[in-house]
Amino acid sequence: MERKQIFKVVFFCITIISAFLTSCSNKSNQEIVGKKVVCDSLLLFRDREFSLVSDTIFKRTSILLWIDSTRCSQCELEHLGNYESFNNLCEKMLGKEGRMKVIISLSEKYDLGLLINDVQYLNCLFDPIIDYKNLFPSVFKCNDRLLLILMDGRVIKYYQMENNEGDAYKMRDCLDYLRQMYKE
Repeated sequence: MERKQIFKVVFFCITIISAFLTSCSNKSNQEIVGKKVVCDSLLLFRDREFSLVSDTIFKRTSILLWIDSTRCSQCELEHLGNYESFNNLCEKMLGKEGRMKVIISLSEKYDLGLLINDVQYLNCLFDPIIDYKNLFPSVFKCNDRLLLILMDGRVIKYYQMENNEGDAYKMRDCLDYLRQMYKE
């Protein structure tokens, strides 16, 4: 077999495996739509202070980015700057309470004190929230980075985010979905 043909076969196999894995993860995430976001394990960092989150934070329409800290939490926090212009557009469309909220689930690998320290020094325009009991992975039954649209505390639409150029299309689709909801 020629080297070029081997490359094509390997590329084809990788493409098939990748498509299969993507479809598997999407099937497991179908359970996400309709889920209620429960706030009994959340610490909100706002105005340089932490406070427990109440259910009222997700009234009406909310945009929520959930990060499962099984990935490198510091790395994830560094990527949050990629969402600032998206956050600004959400806030413009939905008002001040419509700004994006970022929930970071705490894993056993990451110390709560260290995560609190990292969040305190995070300079972002949106609201960072710590899932200090690590309940969100069991609620969403996955270990992903998800961008969620909530209506009255329930997920109505979601996107799996990858921290790559494809996320821009997902954020644009999210904004288009919000525009349709509010007929802007």
